[in-house]
Amino acid sequence: MFSQKDIIGVQPKSCLAWLSAAAVAIMLVGASAGHAQVSNASNASADADWIMTAVIDDGSMNGAIGMYPDSNGLTHIRPYQANLACLGLARASAVTGDRRYVNAAWNYLNWYAGHMDTLGYVHDWDLVHGVWTQGGYDSTDSYAATFLLAVRAAYRVSDDATKLKNISWGIQVAVNAIYTTQQSDGMTWATPAYHVKYLEDQVEAYRGLNAGYSLAMLLGLSDVANKAQSYANAMESGIATLWNSPNNNYNWAKHEDGVEQITNLSTLSPDTMEEAWPVSFKVATGSRAAGLLKSVNAFQPEWDKPAKNHYNYDVIPMGWGYYFNGQRAEAHTAADNIRKDAIAAHRGWPFTPGDCGSLILLETDGEDLVL
Repeated sequence: MFSQKDIIGVQPKSCLAWLSAAAVAIMLVGASAGHAQVSNASNASADADWIMTAVIDDGSMNGAIGMYPDSNGLTHIRPYQANLACLGLARASAVTGDRRYVNAAWNYLNWYAGHMDTLGYVHDWDLVHGVWTQGGYDSTDSYAATFLLAVRAAYRVSDDATKLKNISWGIQVAVNAIYTTQQSDGMTWATPAYHVKYLEDQVEAYRGLNAGYSLAMLLGLSDVANKAQSYANAMESGIATLWNSPNNNYNWAKHEDGVEQITNLSTLSPDTMEEAWPVSFKVATGSRAAGLLKSVNAFQPEWDKPAKNHYNYDVIPMGWGYYFNGQRAEAHTAADNIRKDAIAAHRGWPFTPGDCGSLILLETDGEDLVL
């Protein structure tokens, strides 16, 4: 683990010293290369406007994105969900040209960075009797990873070097937060105290480290970039060990005693959802990705109909995998089905701003913001 002193000691250098002009261009444009082909911009605008109703304007929590804008007001902050909301806000700005959305994303990301502890962990918060009270966290690896993805998305869309530089410290510490629970097999515990390695967390952390690498290189922080790349390489190797060849799918978790959780495809969440995540974050590709999606279709054909699966909106990123597998019609159908059910339910709980952010990516072909 690198320390706070190690991070502070890294002196910025011109990224041109480390990257070719072509590589810099790829990082600057990144996933936005295909964004000129916009679909469902009106839906994205409406969805982003709804996310904006969850933005908190309250002292130390100013800029945070609440868990749900219910009749009792914004009383909970769950950073993982808020990070996904930011991805959606960034994408909405790209397809609508409305910079309010990406500006709100930057405001939230600065809130997140400002609430990191020395290890880079960010806690959940709850409004209790009028006082914001710090709680626990669902994970440390995925919180940090999705933060890094959201920062890169906001930068790609806004091209705001000043905002990126201002959040440099948060980027560096988020990379460290993932590393703090990385084990010898390359994979991370969900939290320092909860020793389970979830497939979903691993692929998110892998992509988050990729984002950390590219951001650090753009900032000229070569030491941080090299560490992020090293951690990501180890994690990629660890993810590969979860592949269950006889079952032709991944085991979806590994426990502290080394026992791995075999997937039961008759269960949508977590089993089948975890299987889809490597495809959704383009860790599994080619015939492996196609095979996993074929299993999803066979065992969970109604995964994209929330009204029929207990309104489980957490599965929305499963649709990203269809996009990455070249099945855009299927991805669009999933987006239409999910959005239809969410609107019919008046965007009621448990549809969160994070789910809405994931949906914006799905309905606008913006999934590649996570790559």
